[in-house]
Amino acid sequence: MATFGETTSRRLGGVIAKANAGGAGPGDGGKRRVGAGGGGGGAFLGGATFGKAATGRLAAVPETNANKAAAAYGPGNASGAPTKRALSAKRNFGAPGLGGAKFSQANRFGGGHAGSPSKPNATRPGSAKLNATTAGATRPASRGGAAASLWPEEKPVRRFIEAPQPRRAALASSSRPASARPDNRYTAPAATSRPPRTLSAHATTRRAGATTVPQQHPGEVASTVPHEAPDDASSVGGDEGQVVTQAHIFQLEEELRGALKEHRSIHELERDMLMRIFRDVDDGSGEVDENEFRKICKRSPPRGLGIPVSRQEVSAIFAKLGYAGRSMPYDVFAMHLLARQSRQLASDAPVRKGTFVIGESANFHGKVLYPQCRKPVYTPSDWNPSLAERSGQVPDAELHLEFVYGYGGLSNGMNNLHHIAGDGSEVVYYAAGVGIVYNKNTHQQRFFLGHTNDIHCLDVCKAAITYQDEEFPARSLVATGQACTPDDDPSVSIWDARKGSQTHPDSIEVARLALDRACRSVNVCQFSPDGKYLVAVGTDNSHTVHVFDWRRGKLLATGNGYQADPCKVYGCVWNPYNTTRGEFVTYGHDHAKLWREGDGGKWSGTKMRFGGKVGLQSITSACFLPPVDYEESNAVATGTAKGQIYVWRDGNAIRSINAHRTGATVILPDGVQTFGGVRALQLTADGKAMLSGGADGMVHRWDVTRELTEKCRMDTTVHSVLLESPYKNETPPSIRALDMLPGGDGFVIGTNRCDVWEVSKGDDSAWAMEVLIYGHTADLYGLCWHPALPTVFATAAESSRVFIWDAEDRVVLATCGVGFACRSVAFSPNRIDAGDGSPTHHLAVGGKAGRLRVLAVQLGEQTTVKPMFDAKDCTQAIDDIKYSPTSKYLAVASHDTCIDIYSVRRGYQHMHRCNGHSATVSHLDWSADGSILQSNCNAHEILYWDPKTGKQIAANQRDQEWNSWTLTLGFGVMGIWPDYSDGSDINALHRNHGKDLVATADDFGLVKLFNYPCVCEDSPYRGYRGHSSHVMNVRWSPTDRWVTSVGGYDRCVFQFTFSRLEPPPPPPVVKTVWSAIDDSGKYMGFTDVVEGEEDQVGQVGHLPSVAESISIDDDGDDDGEDIF
Repeated sequence: MATFGETTSRRLGGVIAKANAGGAGPGDGGKRRVGAGGGGGGAFLGGATFGKAATGRLAAVPETNANKAAAAYGPGNASGAPTKRALSAKRNFGAPGLGGAKFSQANRFGGGHAGSPSKPNATRPGSAKLNATTAGATRPASRGGAAASLWPEEKPVRRFIEAPQPRRAALASSSRPASARPDNRYTAPAATSRPPRTLSAHATTRRAGATTVPQQHPGEVASTVPHEAPDDASSVGGDEGQVVTQAHIFQLEEELRGALKEHRSIHELERDMLMRIFRDVDDGSGEVDENEFRKICKRSPPRGLGIPVSRQEVSAIFAKLGYAGRSMPYDVFAMHLLARQSRQLASDAPVRKGTFVIGESANFHGKVLYPQCRKPVYTPSDWNPSLAERSGQVPDAELHLEFVYGYGGLSNGMNNLHHIAGDGSEVVYYAAGVGIVYNKNTHQQRFFLGHTNDIHCLDVCKAAITYQDEEFPARSLVATGQACTPDDDPSVSIWDARKGSQTHPDSIEVARLALDRACRSVNVCQFSPDGKYLVAVGTDNSHTVHVFDWRRGKLLATGNGYQADPCKVYGCVWNPYNTTRGEFVTYGHDHAKLWREGDGGKWSGTKMRFGGKVGLQSITSACFLPPVDYEESNAVATGTAKGQIYVWRDGNAIRSINAHRTGATVILPDGVQTFGGVRALQLTADGKAMLSGGADGMVHRWDVTRELTEKCRMDTTVHSVLLESPYKNETPPSIRALDMLPGGDGFVIGTNRCDVWEVSKGDDSAWAMEVLIYGHTADLYGLCWHPALPTVFATAAESSRVFIWDAEDRVVLATCGVGFACRSVAFSPNRIDAGDGSPTHHLAVGGKAGRLRVLAVQLGEQTTVKPMFDAKDCTQAIDDIKYSPTSKYLAVASHDTCIDIYSVRRGYQHMHRCNGHSATVSHLDWSADGSILQSNCNAHEILYWDPKTGKQIAANQRDQEWNSWTLTLGFGVMGIWPDYSDGSDINALHRNHGKDLVATADDFGLVKLFNYPCVCEDSPYRGYRGHSSHVMNVRWSPTDRWVTSVGGYDRCVFQFTFSRLEPPPPPPVVKTVWSAIDDSGKYMGFTDVVEGEEDQVGQVGHLPSVAESISIDDDGDDDGEDIF
């Protein structure tokens, strides 16, 4: 074989072409590439050939403009006109002699013969087609015609739907004829013969003993070793109709790259080694055919790669690069094989638009475009399509709501905290969209989960009721009113407080009363003293008052409560002393209204009048006083926004009593700024005293044995009670609700800090106070779990207070104020020196205004929380914070559209700012080794970063192992989005530590549980309601025992327990047997029976059928969850 010295290289049509000079030997023009300049290649110009002669001498051609044009544009047509088309041909032309109009391989532009006298064209696959086109053929100026087959076809987008099997297994012969193959698969031609094969040492290490790694968890992607050693030679290549998938070719190319990396010398690059191997079989054309390609792959290093490949594999590689059935320039293959994987993946991978579809094949390997993500996502190299089938199934696990931290005390208008039937140990209240019954003795809760939106009011029926033949003791029925939703009208639910939705989903709700949709919401609901009627007030502009006979489901009357923008009616109270006719008072902004039942069941309302020394102001609470002998009507006491108690009679205000201080100003739901006022008024059980609770944190006891119009004084036997804030140097909380213990002196209090208190008398007659339920007082976003203590988690709200909770005991371990509104929190995975030689875990807190503070948290017998570091490198809110797995770095994502990297080991020194996002950076995740950081932003974009440099990483991370997954975008979570989602409906996401489930928090008040990976459109899930609107965060505990979520505006923390479901029993095995087919036994025939019950066949009167053996499970919803 002749050899030629390399002199230079030029890029022709996107492929580097070597121009050869020197050397000697015949056949030089057989496959010569288009030359440029000097020698070799042969630039055709004006009917003359410029190239290497048969004698090895160079033809002398003057340097003319035409020659320059030929060098720039390649060969021309027969008349000498150059054409750019030759640049894209990716073929070499030469000449067997000087000055002739002949050139090798094919007469592409004019008449003449083709071929080299020393090496016929027929030695190359496809040369018959090439020779056929040269018999006097003239290439047309445009594509098509007889010579069109000489040019590469446009490379089609290939979509392979075969499962990614081991490479050798994929070559097993198929029973399906080749003609039945789908068009998007490459079917290799049949081989006439195939010699026995042996594996080289390199191939043996990569193929022998290949197995499928068992999955550690149901949702983990199984890792399949790509090449398995065949049991015999017949398993490799040569069979007709064998299919080679693109995933198979990806694995083969990876093996070839591994061989180059393993066998190259220390002074040789991988590309140089590959080009050297190819040149060993090159005849000077720069091309190889399929046989030569197989030869160099099989040949042992250093003259080969030591990777035996089959004819089908080689044909698939040639077809992939656009050279099916013909020779391929080996520098094209070298560029393809050794290009950066990200570039190769982006250019070569097939594209799929949309997520996978349930019930359809997911055998796809490439990039996926789906609407919620701005950039394509890539399937993992070891993608297992069976996981998509699991994605299309309901998770075999469930969540149970265990505890709710918080209380709806920030914006309630009327009393929403009551004792219920029993020994006085249980109270009922609401938080977010959940009715909660709390047991003070056991510190446990049960729930009413029948609402689909915010609960705005609550009341307890004080009378014993019989409804639908069921007895309900006093204080056992609860009414809660909710706001409307896009699907539901505003309504009042009446439910049994002795039950819970998770244990009695079908019987806990007793009745539901729907209001007109124009009412928007139910802001007030109140039972009558005898339990017969129920009043509900809407939040329409008329604040329509509804009177229901709830047991009959009948609306008795409606009337305008107050004409103004909502919400201006705060509450309602019935007169318990008028037993002949119904009477109640509604009150609110600058008004109070008295409603009475008239003749014929008609109701009318009269506006109560301020006057004299009783000035006009908002009424915040009300209570009917017991009657006196000489008065014909009952007096009414009302609390006001400025702390006074007004006394009314016959609809007129007659006296004002200074009872409480104004307290701090508050902003009402309608935006009005006012004082907290007197929010609670209640008579004691004996009717001799009245308790009042004010915004000053005081509870006073008033003597009402004599009419307040005559004399009002403090009860001298019982002192007033002042709530002492549990937080040092803070003012007492404002009282928002109060209820006396039936038959006792103690009472429970709800405060504006979303806490529930119990006040009781001790043995020494001193008042004892205890906080039963803690809560946040502002929008709640931050949530994280302690990495080393699996029962501890932290939350942070915009109230500037951070809480550290114990999920096991459901108590607060520590709390502190950080001095700014908080948005995000994160524990360090490892202990870090706190500065005093005692390493401890750090808690980083990100603020709404860009502040960052790091706290050293020591939990144990002596719990301490102290500040360690402060920074203000951001100007806007910090939405996410993550420590690297080794606690080396701290990443901070903010609304500044950037990520700040801090070195923890250097005292939180600011290292880099990662710029590249175009919108708020909302979520972060570290790789398992902490070397890469991924992020997504509100512009629906995923970016990758190097924390050492702060630079963006352009390479795709499809096979990267991530320490956690909280990004809402990515291949593994592309099926979480609901229909018509714009990419902003999912606020948070977290994959469990078992890597088989993922929990999401969305804008619709749902916490959802999906299988992971979740890659199918409309993937089924288990949904859990309770949060009243936007759920802002969700996290799994380190052991996957709990899932916690925070509700943003509802200020609540929900704690769910996680449990696996028992797998369903296998379906019965049906057998067909010959037996009697009627009860008499006279007629025989074949019948289907369940395996194991054959002995019952033939018995008169009983033929076990398949239907009898299948039990239908329609338990539906036994824990308050929704399955979609």
